[in-house]
Amino acid sequence: MKKFIPVVALTGAALIMASCAEAQTAAPAPADDGARQPSFIVRQIIDFIEANIANKNLATQLVADAVCLTPSYTSALFKKQTGTTVTQYIQDVRMRQAELFLQDPRYKIYQIADLVGYDDSNYFARLFKKHSGLNPSEYRDRHVCT
Repeated sequence: MKKFIPVVALTGAALIMASCAEAQTAAPAPADDGARQPSFIVRQIIDFIEANIANKNLATQLVADAVCLTPSYTSALFKKQTGTTVTQYIQDVRMRQAELFLQDPRYKIYQIADLVGYDDSNYFARLFKKHSGLNPSEYRDRHVCT
């Protein structure tokens, strides 16, 4: 019987997700270079998060659903292999993306908040300050591309 492998297009990037059973058994052998590489599933999690960073509903549950795992197993696996939580990784990716947008003066702060997945620009500004030590306006003033 032929296995079904769905292909899902996500915000301009293609993410190939194998069926649940295949995804959990298709992991390639780890590289023997001293540094452990993330497993196939963790790589899928990372790819899914990066492709869907603007989704305001992006959270562990949605990520777990995308890789056909439970949220608790997804969290534990991700933390074990990356040293960070899924939630923290999502926030870190959003903040890195915001840093890029802030370098372009055409974007307003509230637009950037929306582009990286936050409804509330004040909440975004608080998180950004915690992340970078600067509020978004200060960051922009120091890093704007002219």
